[in-house]
Amino acid sequence: MRKEDIRVEVEDARYLIIRTELAVTGAEEEDGRRRRFDRKFRLPGMVDVDSISAEYTHGVLTVTVPRMHTRARPTTGLLGAGPARDSAARAA
Repeated sequence: MRKEDIRVEVEDARYLIIRTELAVTGAEEEDGRRRRFDRKFRLPGMVDVDSISAEYTHGVLTVTVPRMHTRARPTTGLLGAGPARDSAARAA
């Protein structure tokens, strides 16, 4: 299989599709038959669709689907027991 025979696509920002189509060799070649492979994967919600990449090396297809980078919530003051924290705990 050649790299040019493989297509990796994203559809509707929700699905990753891997497709390939090969000409059949041997006796069936005269019929003009081709073998097809399609596989559709649903992507999780927190995926950076624009950064999906695929690499085909030595017969192995590697598809990288990175997660979206989200800002971490600030952790300052969440675990401390200062006066503001104690009054909020009493109010609850």
